Amino acid sequence: MIALTQIFALALLSVYKLRWALLLFIFLLAFSPRTAAISLGGEGLALTFQRVASILFILYLFVASVIKGSVRSRVSGLIGHNVLFAIVALLVLVKFTVTISNGGNKYLFYVLDDAILSIGIFLFVACYINSKQQLHNVFLAIIASVVVSGLLGVYELTLSRPLLSNFYTVTVKATDSALVGSTRDGVYRLQVFFDNPLSLAELAVYALPLSLYGFFVFKGKYKLLSLAGIAASLFLAFGSGARSALIAGSASVFVFTMVHYWWRMTVMTRFLMQFIFAVIFAFALVQAFDIIYTLGGLAEQGDFFRYDDSERSSLSRARQFFEVGAELVKSNYMGIGFRQNFAQELDELSKLDNYYLRLLLEGGVFALFLFLSALFVFYRKVIKYIRLTNNTVSRRLGAVLLSFIVGFVIMKLFVSMPGNNVYFYIMAGVYFGYMHGLKGVAKPNSKKAHIDSEKGRQFCG
Repeated sequence: MIALTQIFALALLSVYKLRWALLLFIFLLAFSPRTAAISLGGEGLALTFQRVASILFILYLFVASVIKGSVRSRVSGLIGHNVLFAIVALLVLVKFTVTISNGGNKYLFYVLDDAILSIGIFLFVACYINSKQQLHNVFLAIIASVVVSGLLGVYELTLSRPLLSNFYTVTVKATDSALVGSTRDGVYRLQVFFDNPLSLAELAVYALPLSLYGFFVFKGKYKLLSLAGIAASLFLAFGSGARSALIAGSASVFVFTMVHYWWRMTVMTRFLMQFIFAVIFAFALVQAFDIIYTLGGLAEQGDFFRYDDSERSSLSRARQFFEVGAELVKSNYMGIGFRQNFAQELDELSKLDNYYLRLLLEGGVFALFLFLSALFVFYRKVIKYIRLTNNTVSRRLGAVLLSFIVGFVIMKLFVSMPGNNVYFYIMAGVYFGYMHGLKGVAKPNSKKAHIDSEKGRQFCG
């Protein structure tokens, strides 16, 4: 019922104003649990709001490209000349090939799902977001979603049970004995309308730099909304009980601060910031060596695969590298393709809490290489944008994009499910669409270009 209502509202709004429908889609991503989807029966297949909405957008883009020459030109330009699109398309093709070659025909639905929520969303957003105002509207949609999630989180905290628990059974898998159901160390873990606390933590991490940007750039009620977004992001990060959110969120804020204020800092301040970063990195390195040493000791004792990892979740996550590595060797480093649940179908894999390891299983080393290449391409484009900007607002935009990438990269170390990856493709589409919308103003490689001019051509109507 929830999915049907959301799909109907989106379809109705798209008839009136397509860009508003896109903003509604982005907002509703935080309130569309997979468990509330329309079941198709068999193999856990279901029509989620994200899947149906993405298909509708792609169909609309196809029809518009046939009818309108401007849309057709824009789409063909993205397909033919955008490196990120080419990499992501090749990544989907690799996953498809590996899945087929390993007899995973029944899982091709998930390959299609992966394609429409990556390639499809990237194309649509890049085509219809081509000005700074539209870019800001996307940011506001995400900020609004985290604010509403924060308000719902307060209510959920008073209930001490999931909001949708009356409609379906909620199961939260944990990595240590302190996690029982939806609690950690006896403290209830928020998840709002997500299927688990970690997905909620992802939203909090991704929305935090956008809210910081809005606080500095927006005015009036939107500035207040951004301030509420900062508060809601911090509340949800702590309330979800996800330590990964604290790590990724801190790193994201650190990067935003560095980029935003770097040119204003004195030499001493810059040195202090670099020193803090070095201390944090050193601490993380020591922790990593401690985990490796512990696992090495377990391997020598022959207890590596029999060790009860409930005492320390970090050991569980580290051990997954060895377990996935063993499966990868069996497949000649090509992976085994899509699966509904890797941990249940692979005997030697206890659990999977890392998206990069998931990529190795889905498409081997080539899939991981392509995904990292996509991240690197986006990163390099943003770095180039920051270096060529000539005003404070532009630097803030570069800061928010770079801090989003950092938060995303870190969160994927702790979350294997790809559901919230759609936010990455939305942000990538926003950036490339915005930059293409400015191409008529000045050459992007020119250091004299005024990047924030709003006289750029309006693509796709």
